[in-house]
Amino acid sequence: MEARWPSLEGEVNETLLKEGDYLLTTAHEFRVRLRKMMDIREKKSSTGKVPPRPEYGVVYVAQEYPPWQKLALTKLRELLNKAENSLPENKVISEVLKKEDLLKTHMKKLMPFVQYIKQSLSVKGTEALDLTLSFDEKLTLLGNLNYLTRSLDLKELWIVNAAEATDPKIREECQPGKPIPVFSETAHKPWLQVTAVNPQACVPYFTVPIPVYHDDTASTVGDRICRTSSVPGNVEIELRRYQKDARSIPVAGDSSGQAKIGARSQFSISDGCLYLSDPENGATSVAVGSHLQYLVNEQ
Repeated sequence: MEARWPSLEGEVNETLLKEGDYLLTTAHEFRVRLRKMMDIREKKSSTGKVPPRPEYGVVYVAQEYPPWQKLALTKLRELLNKAENSLPENKVISEVLKKEDLLKTHMKKLMPFVQYIKQSLSVKGTEALDLTLSFDEKLTLLGNLNYLTRSLDLKELWIVNAAEATDPKIREECQPGKPIPVFSETAHKPWLQVTAVNPQACVPYFTVPIPVYHDDTASTVGDRICRTSSVPGNVEIELRRYQKDARSIPVAGDSSGQAKIGARSQFSISDGCLYLSDPENGATSVAVGSHLQYLVNEQ
């Protein structure tokens, strides 16, 4: 009853707070976008049946603004009234921007972009005029990939640079802090189904089929096993591969014929077969087969 209110020790990590706000806002926008997509499909459905829900998603992230937007932001910063933290009227801004040759071909998109920056300026301050974010956007999304995948109820979600998008509209419209999600019924990468076996006794984790995608890392596969087997997020997953094709009856505590898979190892698919590159354990490119082992360390 007489305990004092906790006092703050050390400095506030402003970058971490910005990452948290960004993640919550982005996850909400993704859910809204997916919901709207399903609503449109249902309205367009001629059979009256509910269309299949997308199972996969790709999030495109821009590391920088397109050249014309970078120039516009630079000019807006020059026009900024620092005392009032405000920009002049759109008419004044338009007169300044239309003098730039690079911006003349983007006039239809220019003023809506300026209006968006003005609205952001009232919320974020001069940070809205920065050419880059104060944190690594892609790293933030990758670090919370499990949360985003579960929140959207997807089988898999990939984070990809906008420059790699095949759709020119995505490359043009994607901005730092405004990632673009694309949902579909087909996977973004080729995959093979693998059986993940848990050999531990007296644990609630069993044999489960899981997909392994091209370029997956061991940590990504481990996260996927956690989602499929309902493994808590605060435990460690150790992956193992069988060193021989010939299978034998398992013996409790006997790990002969198995090799540990390093956390940084990478899977690849070629000619319908799954391969593993594991430099930590001296494996350059070995065939994995159709079975893996996973051990859950809850300590």
